[in-house]
Amino acid sequence: MKTNELELDQMIQDTASNQQRDKRVLAELLQRAADRNGYFLVHAAAMGKVLTESGSPKVVPSYAATHTLEWIANTIKLGSQMPFMETKVEEDKNGIRRLVIDEENAEELKQRMPDWSRQPALAAYLAQPQRKFGPIIAVLSPDWVDDPKHENWGIDGRALKSAATFESLDLEGRVGLLKVGGIKLYALDGQHRVIGIQGLKAVRDDSSGLVMYRKDKKPTGEAMTKAEFLERFHMSIEDLQSVLNETMIVEYIPSVIAGETREEATRRIRSIFISINSYARSTAKGENILLDENDGYAILARKAGVFHPLFNENGKHNRVNWKNTSIPTSRTTWYTTLQTIRDMTESYLSATDKARADAWAPHFSGQVPIRPRVEDLEAAKDSLYEFFSQVHGLPTFKTLEQVPVDDLAEELKALRGFPSEKAPDNRGNLLARPIGQMILADAVGVLIREKGLDLGEIFRRLAILDVQGGFEAHRFENAWYGVTYDPIKAKMLTSSAPRRLGKELLVYLVAGADPEEMNKLWADFAAARMVDEDAGTWRNLKGEAVPFDEGSIGLPAPISS
Repeated sequence: MKTNELELDQMIQDTASNQQRDKRVLAELLQRAADRNGYFLVHAAAMGKVLTESGSPKVVPSYAATHTLEWIANTIKLGSQMPFMETKVEEDKNGIRRLVIDEENAEELKQRMPDWSRQPALAAYLAQPQRKFGPIIAVLSPDWVDDPKHENWGIDGRALKSAATFESLDLEGRVGLLKVGGIKLYALDGQHRVIGIQGLKAVRDDSSGLVMYRKDKKPTGEAMTKAEFLERFHMSIEDLQSVLNETMIVEYIPSVIAGETREEATRRIRSIFISINSYARSTAKGENILLDENDGYAILARKAGVFHPLFNENGKHNRVNWKNTSIPTSRTTWYTTLQTIRDMTESYLSATDKARADAWAPHFSGQVPIRPRVEDLEAAKDSLYEFFSQVHGLPTFKTLEQVPVDDLAEELKALRGFPSEKAPDNRGNLLARPIGQMILADAVGVLIREKGLDLGEIFRRLAILDVQGGFEAHRFENAWYGVTYDPIKAKMLTSSAPRRLGKELLVYLVAGADPEEMNKLWADFAAARMVDEDAGTWRNLKGEAVPFDEGSIGLPAPISS
């Protein structure tokens, strides 16, 4: 028995030793193959079929390889540079390169010209720690593909071989070597990722730094130097090089498959491009905020929506529309939307701390923000929660807290709805609407930053206005009639102009205004309440249509403190 146990133990050791040896041999063979000049180790895949000249379907192969970002920047061209695209790019009389669409190429020119104005934002995204680009889909196109007289094209115009040269390293053709060296590579999906990588490389290499371009790659005359870029994104030159040494996936598809004509191959490539873009679904604004882990304002808005008592009833956080940007007119217990909380968060925090606003603001148009440090987020959260606690203490929301859960939806509907024959008791309260909540955050930020009032005093005065019914937008005597309330259509006005004027009016109601501010505000206020422009009449605080008198200011009086 003892002998058998020893023999079994020896067999196990021999098996383990053999497995280790096999792994070493396999690793050496793979390394030798991977070091072959002009070839890359790839994983082969297959999806979709095309018909060959015989009428038999042939599977469409693709090959996934791993490359450094620097290699991609140096090697992969843009899809818009493919030969059938290049022949249709012309310069107009102003020297601007434009894609020409005519009858000859209207069906084929589906590939987009890249928007070069996006390059700085994409390069900046690569400078942040949470960077991640998805795979690029690239087309392999050896020179012979564009030469109809080449021997690889048959007399019937069909390709005699594939544009991809793949050598399998296993019995099933799943892993192998793909010839890439000396072959033109075009980004079919991922052009902007390529120009973003090229932008980062330009920061390292170009004495001009990161040049700003218009959409058509015409320089704007502005640039960010290497030193400015590194300082802005808290990087060293070693960090920048480290990013360029990182790797990502490129999936290659052959520009031509054996048996295809050039027209059929082009149609296949075009179909892939259209499918990629057609089935991509944009997420809703609320969903973007839910998923955003870089934007400090979005991060804090989510936390407030879940944890702050204003939005969270006994842990149910059911007072926020998390997906959409509006509150439906039907029965709901939502106070606001996640988008509104995010807008309020940015408005208040950026107004009350300029250094924070500068640090958290994207430097380029379209740039993904850089996630703030933990300690900065915590400090901002404390300030934001103090603001929302003051909002929560306003009479409007204190009253809502007393409403039974089963009656809350009906109460909110009456609170935010405007009076009508069917609902004469509706109150049209601005604070119950997202636009009013954003005006509130806008104004409080200005009152702290420019008027020097502290948060407690601001909300003490706002509470007086609230008790007096001063937020009921449909009433003639209130500042909001004609500004955020459309008296003709009996609906809320929500564009940027009402929001701006609404903020200015609320600042005035809380803190007053100097003569110059007062005159401008009076003119804007009267214009918003204009009854007959030709006659020059406006709706005064009594609801009367009277002539506008520039020297007789008819604004509501500021809150009596």
